[in-house]
Amino acid sequence: MVKDLVFPVNVHLGQHFTKPPSRYSEGALDRKYVTAKSRVLHPEFRGRMVSAFLLHHFSEVADYSFTANMETELDNVSAGSTEWKGLLKDYWERFSKYCADASKLDGRKVERMLEEKFGPILFPDVDKDSRICPSCSEGTLRFNVSRYGEGYFIGCDRHPKCKYIARSFSQQEDETEPTEESPKSFTPRLLGVMPDSDQKVFLKQGPYGYYVQNGEDKKGLFPKRASLSEVKDRLYYSRRCN
Repeated sequence: MVKDLVFPVNVHLGQHFTKPPSRYSEGALDRKYVTAKSRVLHPEFRGRMVSAFLLHHFSEVADYSFTANMETELDNVSAGSTEWKGLLKDYWERFSKYCADASKLDGRKVERMLEEKFGPILFPDVDKDSRICPSCSEGTLRFNVSRYGEGYFIGCDRHPKCKYIARSFSQQEDETEPTEESPKSFTPRLLGVMPDSDQKVFLKQGPYGYYVQNGEDKKGLFPKRASLSEVKDRLYYSRRCN
């Protein structure tokens, strides 16, 4: 009944500490960011990009000292020497500023930052002069993230006038491991001579695959180039028209 006295029958004393979930497990890892090889975890290129972005634009939070300082502050809260609301307010004001600044970033600037950071992976053994688009011979091959962030690729910076794509990273791979067929191991082959100019036509291999070049390499000159797939398409349509 209401207002009746209640007496305890049994009292059980116990102490419980909430355990955080395991930081990492192979089953919980996203394949797009980390992969397991020979029982060792390796970051995928997508994971490397995210890490580089956080280090560049969230430097305070990504720094190891941030975690150590936060643990000290939380210990002070537990000891009663720091007021928890003030601690959270101070942290959120700093963190929200990082988020606000990141939301205003120009996507092209982020791409250039990533391109500079991962240049040796994106453009192995290629200097800046060799990054001329083999399709239009005017643009420069650049690292780009797709419009919806689902993939990334190396393509001509004259898009949409030139739609040449040299390499797509939609299928993850370890870009640091050399391939069996390296560009250095392929010897350029002479295919023939242009009938109207007597210029030699070569089949060559670059870091993005095979291509056909009209003319020899000379300093200060940029001979016309076309990817092998583009040449095949032109031949196919030419034969159909004839």
